[in-house]
Amino acid sequence: MIERTRKTGSDVIGDVPKTIVVSGYESFTRDIAEQNGLDYFCIDLELDPVDFEIVDFACTKMAGLAEKILRDALLGYKVEEGIKNAIDQVEKRFSFPFKSGIIACLEDANKWYMKMKEYNTPQKLGA
Repeated sequence: MIERTRKTGSDVIGDVPKTIVVSGYESFTRDIAEQNGLDYFCIDLELDPVDFEIVDFACTKMAGLAEKILRDALLGYKVEEGIKNAIDQVEKRFSFPFKSGIIACLEDANKWYMKMKEYNTPQKLGA
């Protein structure tokens, strides 16, 4: 990740926000929602706006080990590579009813990242 010196206490460096967030969202079917007490799944990816490296990640209710697997697959990678890693890990290692929902959520986050990147290039963000 590119080191940047903050001159103030704010979360914005010049015209560049310290980080940006893209999210992916997936609704679950009624039977999966009833089984797991969860109507939807959401993944937030916090990105460095200069190089689009994933610096943090959060998701809705998920078991600790499953969240750790996703975290390890995502953090420190650029968005496309991190999402590819995460989908690969979900396909290989997860075995539960909303596995396909997690993959769809990761793909949705990537879709929003691509839209954001198309309309907000690093140059427009001030980098």
